[in-house]
Amino acid sequence: MQRHSFGQTHEVANQVPPLADYNLFSTDAALSAAVERDGAAWHRDALLRHGAALTTPETLALAELANRHTPELVTHSPRGERIDALEFHPAWHALLALLRREGLHALPFSDPRP
Repeated sequence: MQRHSFGQTHEVANQVPPLADYNLFSTDAALSAAVERDGAAWHRDALLRHGAALTTPETLALAELANRHTPELVTHSPRGERIDALEFHPAWHALLALLRREGLHALPFSDPRP
């Protein structure tokens, strides 16, 4: 049986694999040093946990969707009433929920430390 190469050109070998499943915090030497230097080492475990969560394939897929579907301003309702509302793709809500689970949205107020 003859193999057809219709639609194929060549093997692409000069592309790096997707950057996923690493820890954003532990691989950032400058950020890790700043956390230690400026007295925020008390938050290191949470930063490590969150640094790993941000690079899972699931989180990266949500981020891609959120970047593709930016918030949309809806100025009027179907009846013509002025509403000036922002509509967010569900990926935005999932990413914001991730931040809320870690308490990052209110950390300066809920635990005021360096």
